[in-house]
Amino acid sequence: MHNYNQKHLKSGLKTPFNTKITIKSMADLSGNFGNELPFPQYHWITESKWDLKTRYYYQFTIDGVFDTLRGVAFLNDIIARFMITFPNEGIEKQEVKRIPARKEGLKLKQFQGLKSVKSLPKQFYKTNLFTNKDNVFWALKIALETQLEQGNISYETFEDFAFANFEDKAKDRSTLRAKCRSIYNWYADRNFETRTRIRKDKEEVMATRQQNMIKLNKDKAAKAKRVIFGLLSGLTSFEYKKPSGKWNVSKLAKDSKLARDTVYKYLEEFKLNQI
Repeated sequence: MHNYNQKHLKSGLKTPFNTKITIKSMADLSGNFGNELPFPQYHWITESKWDLKTRYYYQFTIDGVFDTLRGVAFLNDIIARFMITFPNEGIEKQEVKRIPARKEGLKLKQFQGLKSVKSLPKQFYKTNLFTNKDNVFWALKIALETQLEQGNISYETFEDFAFANFEDKAKDRSTLRAKCRSIYNWYADRNFETRTRIRKDKEEVMATRQQNMIKLNKDKAAKAKRVIFGLLSGLTSFEYKKPSGKWNVSKLAKDSKLARDTVYKYLEEFKLNQI
């Protein structure tokens, strides 16, 4: 890691850059924040329309940059610790990126709650190993996607573009040609499909949001109903009855953390089900 002299930075931060690392999980890890994990600066949830699976993303901003061999080893250690600590959660590295430092990031020692790593898991090398990126490779990949989106699947066009723009940046011609063939074959194996996102218009976005709100409200109502019915029919249901035999709405509302009107609504439904 680089060491920057603090007196040269007007912001008072130790480094002008931080490192952003994004971890993807197939399960919710929020219950581990403050224990095994430090709290992430950002997190979000997505639900795939293809496989209907929910994915959780956690983004941590770490103090400093990691472009030396030792720094790369530190980052790989953290990623591996996630995988070993949560072996059944489908942990993957989503992104590692250097960003301008706007405020102090997390320290490496804050990840010590994760299980220690004696050796990297075998599957770690396939998708999770962080290395300094090959900018020529990624530039060529983007160029081919652009070409494919224009309906042109010609390998010759792609290779001509590569030699015209990157011959002086590659190690040699054979290396550049090997990159081209690797990228081209990857898309050829997938029927030349690109992963470019299609931007939805305003009407589609609003419709999707409305559908999501309806689903969230239904889920919220179903959860509230389960909570009330659980209190009314559970082993401790007697605690929610007054000496007169009537249900204690105030206590039900307090313990369920629901509004009195909501309690009344499901209380009446519960009574009808008992008839």
